[in-house]
Amino acid sequence: MSNRAGIACRQRPLIAGSSVCLPAGRAAAGAALGRRRRCVRARAAGGEDDYIRQYPNPQFMEEVAEAFEGTYGQEVADAEEARALIALGYSLLDVRTQAEVDAGGKPRCACHVPFRISSRRYDAEQGKTVVTTAPNPDFLQQVARRFPNPESALLLVADADGRPGSGAQEALEQLDEEGYARLVGLVGGMRRFLRVFDMKLARRPSRGAFVEDPWSEGSSQGMFAGES
Repeated sequence: MSNRAGIACRQRPLIAGSSVCLPAGRAAAGAALGRRRRCVRARAAGGEDDYIRQYPNPQFMEEVAEAFEGTYGQEVADAEEARALIALGYSLLDVRTQAEVDAGGKPRCACHVPFRISSRRYDAEQGKTVVTTAPNPDFLQQVARRFPNPESALLLVADADGRPGSGAQEALEQLDEEGYARLVGLVGGMRRFLRVFDMKLARRPSRGAFVEDPWSEGSSQGMFAGES
């Protein structure tokens, strides 16, 4: 994304696998965040502050709230951070095409505003029906109808898979230019998010594994364990 001061977008994504770039002017904030997280992991290695970095762990929620606080907070989120952000008040803005939503499903909390319009047509040369896409000319107007206050809107923007050209980066750039100040891109898009959480935002179980949920009801060691 380029910020409203005209600072050019960095060419390298902040997190591998993400199509979201940060303005060069925010690089220092990202580096500081990375240093803070490395310190947390170093302390955790010694056993002092070890905890599960998953939603809804209270420590994790606090860490996410701090990392994404303010206009210059972290700008990309993985699936766990995204789930925490939704709980903290962010709206999940789904910019996939309608065909991608039909194929992959849509979380019930998501607001779907396609960045591109998909259509099907029969291609005589190929002898089959093909899907074509074109930019949605009303994208910004449709977002503005749902989120009329750019300064206060908290938007978590997701495309299909987070790859360049999938729509999220372009959508984030346009929203940034429109004055939306609190934007976060979802690393890996909806595909990666829905591997971890289902359409109702509940965590998907890992098949054949025993997991412990310390936030479930229970009062003694081992009461939270269950086959998933």
